[in-house]
Amino acid sequence: MQFPVFIELRRRSYFLIGSVCVMHCAAAVAFLFMPWPLPLRIALLIALAVSLLYALRPSRIVSLRFHGNGVLECALSNGTRLPASLLSDTTVFSWLVVLRLRVEGEKGKISLPLFPDHMSREEFRLLRLCLRWGVNSSNGSTDLQ
Repeated sequence: MQFPVFIELRRRSYFLIGSVCVMHCAAAVAFLFMPWPLPLRIALLIALAVSLLYALRPSRIVSLRFHGNGVLECALSNGTRLPASLLSDTTVFSWLVVLRLRVEGEKGKISLPLFPDHMSREEFRLLRLCLRWGVNSSNGSTDLQ
């Protein structure tokens, strides 16, 4: 594998958007049929709508770059590039990758769910390959050499 590996997140995942909308709609239907007072159900529906808007907001991370020396770099939507550390609870499946990152200069941890329709098929394969062979679960660092 040749480094650096560059992965651009150029499109939004229709699968992610669809599944989030279906789950929120199911919750809304459940709230409507609960035997609770109407003001409480309306308040819950408003909270659910806010949750949906929050879940559908675009990610701040627009690309990833894996360097051969174990360094991961994230490009944000404003154009800045920041080093990041990959956390050990990152999950890799054949149809889903959930990146858990600690980006330098950002508060807290970032969870980034990625489906195959976020990027090209080859980029998704490279991402899974880098993560499966490069995560050292003992300390959360990467070793991509």
